[in-house]
Amino acid sequence: MAKLDFFELIFLLKAIDDIELPPFPSITIRGGLGVSFKNLYCVNKKSNSSCKDCILRFKCPYSLIFDTYIDEIPQDFPFRIKTIPRPFVLYMKDSDDVIKLGSGDRFELGITLIGSACDYFPYLLYAMDNYGKNGVGLKKGKFVIDKIIDSKGNAIYEDNKLMSTDLPAQSWEPRTEDKIELNNIESLTIDFISPVRIKSGRKIRDAFSFEDIIKNLLRRISLLSYYYCKSKPDINYKALIKLSKSVEIVNKNLKWVEYQRYSGRQKTILGLGGVKGSITIEGVLQPFLPFLEIAEKIHIGKNTTFGFGKILLKRKGD
Repeated sequence: MAKLDFFELIFLLKAIDDIELPPFPSITIRGGLGVSFKNLYCVNKKSNSSCKDCILRFKCPYSLIFDTYIDEIPQDFPFRIKTIPRPFVLYMKDSDDVIKLGSGDRFELGITLIGSACDYFPYLLYAMDNYGKNGVGLKKGKFVIDKIIDSKGNAIYEDNKLMSTDLPAQSWEPRTEDKIELNNIESLTIDFISPVRIKSGRKIRDAFSFEDIIKNLLRRISLLSYYYCKSKPDINYKALIKLSKSVEIVNKNLKWVEYQRYSGRQKTILGLGGVKGSITIEGVLQPFLPFLEIAEKIHIGKNTTFGFGKILLKRKGD
């Protein structure tokens, strides 16, 4: 059975200088945090270097978190594998305009570590502190970590010290139901809080089916479970994908949004687009609920480490 272990962390950050961030700041934060990791922990700090041929790739915090490498592929894995997702997701609330912070202003950053990445929380903490000292954004405004809390609001880090070494791990496994009521039609709304990049027909598209969502999600869960949680997925993929074709999107309110990021490795500006808004689905949803619920924690689609793919489920009456 697929299993996922994860830590949900909220970094409460305080600006020391004036800071300007783009409307979708998660991309900027992810880029700067990656640079901080590389500068601190990589023995070969060239921006265009790959971890693939490095003899330290299975021990280096930067490689394990930001440049993951496939050492082996199980023969019976249900999907073709070329790359695997990074073992964390990141999210910072976006804006319609440039985000301007003054000295003393506070802002929040959510980071969820998955599986083996949870062991590297101290490295993340130190890298974030180093990032703040070097500055963020075009003006390189400095910030400090004011506090880190878990998803329940408990303080993990405060006043420059860890409050506890017992970090708040959570564990997820899909529920199994004895009986699926095929005539039980349910309705559910999925809010795309941050842009979602769903592949359909090998391309990121603004039009996709519920089947496309489930294929992407099952693939993501299976890879995270196998490579970072040492759990061999035992999911009836064929049955779920077949059933997903009967689920209809009965209401759609989506718009395509486009952002850019600079790739230090490729020395070029790359476009990143996705859809925001909401869809309402109807059908036999019972078998999919466990997977959609964990997607609220680990996001869905591509580029989740850049803040993409955050969703929220809303049932009737919510």
